[in-house]
Amino acid sequence: MSSYRSLCCLILTISLHRTQAANPEIVVPNVVIEAEEGSTAELVWNYTDIPDVILERWVRAETGAPVALRNPNGETKIFLDRAELFGTVSIRIRDLTKDDTGFYELHTIYADGKLASRAVELIVAYGPSSMDIVVHPYPSYEGNNINLTCYADSRPPSNYTWERETGDLPTDRMTFDPHTGVLSIRNATREDVDKYKCTAGNGVGYSVREFTDLELWYSPRSTSLQADPGWAWREGDTVTLRCTTDAFPPATFTWRREDDGIIPEEPRVEQNRLAGTLIFNGIEKSDVGTYVCEAANGIGQLDSAKFVIDQVLEPLPGVVDNMGQSGTGDNPATRGNVVQPIGGSTHVTSSILLYLAAMLFSLTVCRL
Repeated sequence: MSSYRSLCCLILTISLHRTQAANPEIVVPNVVIEAEEGSTAELVWNYTDIPDVILERWVRAETGAPVALRNPNGETKIFLDRAELFGTVSIRIRDLTKDDTGFYELHTIYADGKLASRAVELIVAYGPSSMDIVVHPYPSYEGNNINLTCYADSRPPSNYTWERETGDLPTDRMTFDPHTGVLSIRNATREDVDKYKCTAGNGVGYSVREFTDLELWYSPRSTSLQADPGWAWREGDTVTLRCTTDAFPPATFTWRREDDGIIPEEPRVEQNRLAGTLIFNGIEKSDVGTYVCEAANGIGQLDSAKFVIDQVLEPLPGVVDNMGQSGTGDNPATRGNVVQPIGGSTHVTSSILLYLAAMLFSLTVCRL
């Protein structure tokens, strides 16, 4: 009796062992699959033997999102509309996007209730499609060390090149790393203000380009003054002093007279702090003096320039303005012209007649 029991136990043990060993293993020929965006990838799994399964399921490992499902009757459900089953337990995904990158797992539930799984990694290569450029520090001041960083999302990472719109990059102060996309400018000057172009590419698809303007904040410099008209000012003329400077942000301008620091507060004298103009609408002899324009933008020291109005002449004789007063006035139609009084003539008319008579006499003599 004991021998019979021992034989039954042995048969049961062998049977259980054979049942446990009956489940075939899942094998993966390639654990990493690489493909380009827009192409098709095949993720391949196999069994070491024909399995007796209850359910096969394919999922995204990172999220658990289902890709496909198949029951023992061979009925399938596809959750990813670009995927299809092929072969024994393999999946084909077409029209790849960069979001398809990740781990995919096959989960198999055998008839005995045991579970097995294997993963395949899919890497989708894609070219750069957009780019960001960051300037640090911002705002940037003259004398700063500045980094222009170019970044484009791509796989594999892009290589970068930098160009300057108006010429070559000065290698003594500017360097760039083709791998990080960083353009470094040491001790920046206002001559570095320009448009810069970054190009990124990784051999997949097309390269992309992006431009950025380097804005450098700096104090006023090279301030200068000009007058319009530039000379021979006469009483009653409109005279404009115009101040210009090189600065960023744009400077504002303050005017003063050097001897007493006072600009006449009269309707005929106009100051424009933004345009940098000082306008005399009808200049007078009392306006003679040295005028100082000061430019400032809150960065560093202000800069200034001087202009001397050394004399203001009398109005031209015989010239009247629209009010009948002697002077050049502001009317371009009367400036420099003689205006005849109504109902009379002047010595100018007589001079013209004598000149014409002399010309006729000369022509007559020449013909003889």
